[in-house]
Amino acid sequence: MRADLICWDSSVLISWLEGDSAKPERIQSIRAVIRNVETGVCRLAFSTLIYVEVLESKLPDDAIEKFRRFMQNREQVEIIAVDIRVAERSQKIRNHTRITTPDAVHIATAIVSGAKFFHTFDEQLLKLSGKSEVDNLAITACHIPGTTASLL
Repeated sequence: MRADLICWDSSVLISWLEGDSAKPERIQSIRAVIRNVETGVCRLAFSTLIYVEVLESKLPDDAIEKFRRFMQNREQVEIIAVDIRVAERSQKIRNHTRITTPDAVHIATAIVSGAKFFHTFDEQLLKLSGKSEVDNLAITACHIPGTTASLL
């Protein structure tokens, strides 16, 4: 049986790369998920779109290098291309919600790839959790599966 798949929004990844000192509980949770991914408890996936969002986020060079190293570790991270299925699902999400195209692409990626959770710190996206517009996808703050997600 394969471990549960978790997809991350760019808000989670950027918080981790920045160190988000204003909310250390977020970083603790992100690190805990990464440890679980490293030990095979769960799997982690991203849309290729995350590269654009991270690279244009004005992170310092050392954070960008950390991002590149992390994303190159194919044993721990799955990179999911924006293909026709993701694009069409993204468009359907946009037709029924008021979220941005990049957010719709990330959620569509999670749905198409069969993710059990989509982690984000974006309150607008969190309000969509379990709704039919996102195929009842569990959209939560970053947390370890089996624990409470209350890290906003």
